[in-house]
Amino acid sequence: MTVNFGDRCIPRHSVSQPKTVNECMNKVIQYFKDVRTEVAKVNWPTKSEVKGATILVIILSIVMSIFVFGCDQVLQFILGLFLR
Repeated sequence: MTVNFGDRCIPRHSVSQPKTVNECMNKVIQYFKDVRTEVAKVNWPTKSEVKGATILVIILSIVMSIFVFGCDQVLQFILGLFLR
């Protein structure tokens, strides 16, 4: 069975299914080996980079909270003038 995507036909069961439990386990083991290899390639941030980014996020969150609070207070005041 195929599925049509415009001018392309893609087989519905294009991924081969494991035939035995051993093949299934080998695929799972290979998957985790691949994951380990990819994780080893990641360029992890240093402790100081994480600390700096965390502080920046906290400061920006506080600044944005104050800004939203200020906008809310101004709009509340303006609506209060109209609703009197």
